[in-house]
Formats: sequence, C-alpha cells, structure tokens
Amino acid sequence: MSDETEKPVNSLKQTANCCRGCGLYIEWTKMKSGKFMPVEPELITVVTPEGETVKGRVPHWAKCSAAKKFKKRKV
Repeated sequence: MSDETEKPVNSLKQTANCCRGCGLYIEWTKMKSGKFMPVEPELITVVTPEGETVKGRVPHWAKCSAAKKFKKRKV
C-alpha cells in the first residue's frame, strides 16, 4: 500500500480527519458531483420502501453539535 492511500482525502486539504467544529473523527466520501462530503465513520444499512437494503454513511452535519457554524447563508 502506498503512502498516497493512507492520506485523508478531502476538499479542505486537512491533514487530520477531525471536525473543526466538534472535534469528532470523520471520514470523507466523494459525491457524484465530484465534491467531498464529511460523513460519520460507521457504515449503516437502510431498507428502501421497495424492500432493498442499501449500505451507506450518515452525513456528519446531521450529528455535528457545531453544524450551524458551517451552514452557508442563502443570498
């Protein structure tokens, strides 16, 4: 495994994977848009209305105690 795969990947180029607001450990996932989103590290399973099971992660802003600090204002 190369050093490149060990480094955290995110749009903020931070060296640590901790939230700047609450200090909790976070991971980053790349969205279809190409942007990166902070997510909780735990993998969850959700059952869709069609009965399918989907695995994913909860966006960190949903649980972050400092989420309002990062919310962008609409113009």
